[in-house]
Amino acid sequence: MTNPVFKIVDNPTVWWPVTLNVPVDGGVHEQRRIEACIRVLPESTYQEKLEPLAARQRELRDNPAAVLDLSAAHLREYVVDWRGIVDTEGAIPISGLPDLIRGPYGRPLTDGLWRAIAEVRFGLPPQHEGATAKNSVPSPAPGQATAAPTN
Repeated sequence: MTNPVFKIVDNPTVWWPVTLNVPVDGGVHEQRRIEACIRVLPESTYQEKLEPLAARQRELRDNPAAVLDLSAAHLREYVVDWRGIVDTEGAIPISGLPDLIRGPYGRPLTDGLWRAIAEVRFGLPPQHEGATAKNSVPSPAPGQATAAPTN
């Protein structure tokens, strides 16, 4: 049952499912699910912050480690907490995010978190194909220049 009340709050956040594609033995990736508490921001704030960040990421595209460092410096502006990330000693606090991004699981972690931020921003369901494309059009299939038309 949905709540019929739309309550306006200052500095809204939402707990959002995040899918991480983690490499495992056998030459495959397995999906791992965590939850992230993500800030819901005005569109003007997303544009002001994310467009220059995206431009900088494009400039650094030939240096993946630098792109991950950039994510490490900026993801905490959007992700305020998480659940479901542990190591041998227990839960890893959100303050550990920059170190995790610079570690062996940095790419799956950043890809999943940025995708979730886009889903929140654009009003898309979790793991929607168009969330990272800034629209609701699915990404092209591998080997195709454009997505197949949907009628």
